[in-house]
Amino acid sequence: MPEVVDFNLHIKPILSDRCFKCHGPDKNQQQANLALHTEELAFAELTENPGHFAIVPGDPKNSELMKRITEDDPTLLMPPPESNLTLNEYEIALMRKWIEQGAPWKDHWAFIPPQKPDVPKSDKEHWAQNTIDHFILAKLDQLGVPPASPATKEALLRRVSFDLTGLPPTPETIEQFLADDSPNAYERIVDQLLASTAYGERMAIDWLDVARYADSHGYQDDRPRTMWPWRDWVIRAFNSNMPYDQFVTWQLAGDLLPSSSYEQKLATGFNRNHAITQEGGVVDEEYLTEYAADRTQTFATAFLGLTMECARCHDHKYDPISQEDYYSLFSFFNNIKEERGKISYYDKAPVPNMVVQDADLTANIEEVKSMIDQLENEKEKLKNNKSKDFEEWSRSANLKDVLHQSIQDHRIAYCTLDETDGNPFVNLANPSIETGLNINLPPEIEAPVRTVGFSGQALQFNGANHLSIGDIGDFEHYDDFSIGGRIKHSGKHEKDAGIISRRNGELQRQGYDLSLSKDNRLRMRLIGERNHLIIVENRKRLKPNTWYHVMVTYDGSGVSSGVKIYIDGETGKHKVIEDNLDKRSLLNGNNLLVGNWNHRAVNLKDLYGFAGGTVDEVLVFDRQLSPVEITYIANGESLPKQPSSKDLFLHYLIQEDLDFDKLRKELKLYRRHDLDVPSVMIMEEMDTVKATYILARGAYDAPTTPVERKTPVSILDFPENLPKNRLGLARWLFTPENPLTARVYVNRLWQMLFGKGLVST
Repeated sequence: MPEVVDFNLHIKPILSDRCFKCHGPDKNQQQANLALHTEELAFAELTENPGHFAIVPGDPKNSELMKRITEDDPTLLMPPPESNLTLNEYEIALMRKWIEQGAPWKDHWAFIPPQKPDVPKSDKEHWAQNTIDHFILAKLDQLGVPPASPATKEALLRRVSFDLTGLPPTPETIEQFLADDSPNAYERIVDQLLASTAYGERMAIDWLDVARYADSHGYQDDRPRTMWPWRDWVIRAFNSNMPYDQFVTWQLAGDLLPSSSYEQKLATGFNRNHAITQEGGVVDEEYLTEYAADRTQTFATAFLGLTMECARCHDHKYDPISQEDYYSLFSFFNNIKEERGKISYYDKAPVPNMVVQDADLTANIEEVKSMIDQLENEKEKLKNNKSKDFEEWSRSANLKDVLHQSIQDHRIAYCTLDETDGNPFVNLANPSIETGLNINLPPEIEAPVRTVGFSGQALQFNGANHLSIGDIGDFEHYDDFSIGGRIKHSGKHEKDAGIISRRNGELQRQGYDLSLSKDNRLRMRLIGERNHLIIVENRKRLKPNTWYHVMVTYDGSGVSSGVKIYIDGETGKHKVIEDNLDKRSLLNGNNLLVGNWNHRAVNLKDLYGFAGGTVDEVLVFDRQLSPVEITYIANGESLPKQPSSKDLFLHYLIQEDLDFDKLRKELKLYRRHDLDVPSVMIMEEMDTVKATYILARGAYDAPTTPVERKTPVSILDFPENLPKNRLGLARWLFTPENPLTARVYVNRLWQMLFGKGLVST
C-alpha cells in the first residue's frame, strides 16, 4: 500500500475500468444522475439521494461510494454483479485510504502541462552520461539493481546506426569508430549519421505511417495516386532538421501561411493521404464527411495521442471528449475548396491540386521530349539517304516471298471459322490461345451464329454477343500495331457498333476499338487516361450487305496522323475527330473482342455490338503494316498489279531497313516515358466557411446542432487571438499551455527507438 495515494496513478484507473461505463463522460449512459469523471460532479450532492454525497473528503464512512463498493446486499452492491466487474480488497483499501487523505483530485495527467522535475541524486552519478540516465539510475537504486556494464563500441555503433538510419553500419564506419579514441568519438559518429540522407528516410518511415501515406487511392480499384512529392518533402524536412512546430504547421496549414510557397503548400498533402473513392453512384456528401472525419481522427492521433473517433457517434465513454468537441474540431477540416466525394478515373490528382515542381523530374521529361523530336528528325533525314539501298533491295527481292514472310513473322492472330465441331473460331497464327463466345456475358444472350462468309463460313453477331480471341493485342500508346479483317454490315445497327476492340475493365474506358459509326463509316479510337483520346474516321460509307476488307494501322506516335484506316487496300480520305491522347498506358489486360466492345456488360443497354454484322478472317499484327502488305492481304495474298515505287519504298523503310528499324525501336523506348509533369493533392480553403453540424450517430445525412470551430475544453480552450482555421489550430498545438503536443511526439520517438513508448497506449 503506497504511503500517499495518488489519484491519477491509483484511483482513476479503478474508476475508469469499473465505474465509467455507467457513471462516466457519456451522458446517454449515465445512471442515477451520478458522474465520477470530473471533480465537480464526483463531489456533488446526489440528486436522487439529497443530503448525501458519493465522496466526502476525509470521511469514508459517510461516502456513499465506499458504502456501495463494500455492500453485502447484491442488489445494492457496486459494480452490480451482473456487470461481471468487481473490486478486490486491495483496490477497496486504496479507495478508503484516498478518501481518508482528503480525496485529493487531479486532472488526467496527460492534460496537465508537463513541469520540469528535479534531477535525482545518486552516489553513482559518474555512471550517468545525460539527464535521463539520472532517472534510470534512481529507479535502479530503488530496485536494488546495479547498472549494466558499458556496451562495446561495436554494439553502441550498431544500435545508433539502426536508430538513426535504419541500416547497419558499414565496415568503413565500424573501422573509423573503433580507431577513434577521442572522448567525443560517439558524438562525432552520431553527427555523421545525422548528416546522411538515410537519416531523413529512417525518420520519415514512422511519420508516413502516422500520416497514413499511400501511393494509391484505397477504395475499389485502388488506382495509383501521385503523393511521392509529399513523401520526399517529409524526408527533406528531417534531413534539414526542420523545427517540429514548423514541420507540423506546414503540414496542417501551409496553404494558409502568408504568401505560401510551393513547399508549404506541398506539405499540406499530409491532410489528403486518406482513401478516396472512385466508385460510381456514391453520394458525394457521404464521402466528404468520411474524408473530413479521417483528417480529424488523424489530427487527434498524430498530435494529441487520442482515439477521438469514438466521439463521432456519441460522447466518448472514457475520455472527456464530447460529440460536440469532435464536430467542433471536425469543422476545421470540413472546408476544402472544390473537394469532391467521388473522383473521376481520369483525374490527374483529386482537386485541390498543383503541378509538381521537381527540377530533376521536369528536366528528365523535357529530355525525353527533346530526344523524341531529335529521333523524328533523324528518321526524316534517313528517308532521304536510303534511295540507293532501296534500289539494291528492290532489284534482288522476291516481293511475294518477302511479303509472305514479313506477314508470318508479325501476325499474332489469324482467326477464321473452323469447319470441324467444337469451338467454331480458331487462331491459326497461335492455336494455343483459347477463343470463346459470350465470355462474361449473361447466359440469356445468344451466341453468334454461323453464316455464309467471305470464303466458307463466318460469324454473325446480334449486337449483344461477341467472340473473344484471347489475351492478345495488349498494346500501349507507344506500340505500333495493326488490326482488321473482312466485314459485312446489315445496315440495322442503331448505335456505333464495335467490330474489334480491347478495352480496359468493366467500365470499358481505356483501350482501342475499330467500330462502324451510325452512318456506316469506319472509326478507330485510341483511349488513354482521363478519356483523352484519338478518333480517326475513314470518310467512305460502307454499303450494306457488301463484303469489305478493313485494316487499321497505328505507328506508336501518340497522334492522329499515326492512324490509317484501309478499306479494300485503299486509305481514301480521313477525318480527325479527336487528337488528344493522354500518353499513359492504354490497357491493363482484357481479351480482344470481335463483334462488340464490352466483355462484361451489366445490361443490354450497355452493349454496343455489331448488330446484324458478319466478320471473317480477323487479323492482328504486333507492328505497323505497310500499304503494300495490306493490299497483298486484301487480295488474298496476291498482288494483281505492281505497287507504286512510293508504296514499295515505304514498305522497305518500315519492314526491311535495319537503320530505320533501330530508330523505330529507340523512338518506342522514349515514347514509353513521354509523360506530362504530374500533379499532387494539397489543401486549399473555401472562400466562405462551410456550416458544420453534430451528426446523429455519425451519419452524413443526419445533421442536428450546428457547431463552431473550437478545441476540446478538457485539453485547452482555443485562444481568442488565433484565427479560427487550420493555421490557428496548428498555433494552438504549440501554445506553451498545451499539455499534449510535446508529450505525444516524445512518446513516438521513444517508441521508435525502444519499441515501446513511455506510455504504451
